[in-house]
Amino acid sequence: MVDDTRVLMYVVKRLGCVRGKKALQKIMYFVKEFAVRLSYRFRWWLFGPFSKELYDDIDLLVSLGLLKYDDVRCEISPTGRLGEVVPDVEANIDEEAKVRIERLFEKLREVTGFDSFRLELAASIHFIVRYGVGLERKDKDAVFKALREIKGEKFDRELFNQVWDSMVKYGLLGIEN
Repeated sequence: MVDDTRVLMYVVKRLGCVRGKKALQKIMYFVKEFAVRLSYRFRWWLFGPFSKELYDDIDLLVSLGLLKYDDVRCEISPTGRLGEVVPDVEANIDEEAKVRIERLFEKLREVTGFDSFRLELAASIHFIVRYGVGLERKDKDAVFKALREIKGEKFDRELFNQVWDSMVKYGLLGIEN
């Protein structure tokens, strides 16, 4: 297993800028699910899958000056200091993992555009499908109903359908429509 913080730094470096901690949480959730075996534990929280360990690592990397968090624009980006560390970071992530991360990024770009709101929806859908306890069915209607019960009317049916269908198309659900 690779060091989680190295993967986190690699992800931020590859993306260049992430629209906030919530978006980074969701991206790393998908990285764990589809690309790299990480030890972060994700649980259901207010905005879908959340890892306290990841949250702490983000804050640590910001305090060390390796990542920058812009409070006004709510963006996380690599610093010049991270650039000094990156060759070592990249060297510790195998080429197959890098390829899986890049393929995942392509899929997430198509499904969410890396938009924080859409990332929250996609990660929530995936989490319910994969880990939803007590659901008799995990089809589109059942997952939408479960999401509505958890999050109220935050996501409308049209957006849910768009994200669901895109996730199915790009293999991010492991189920058919």
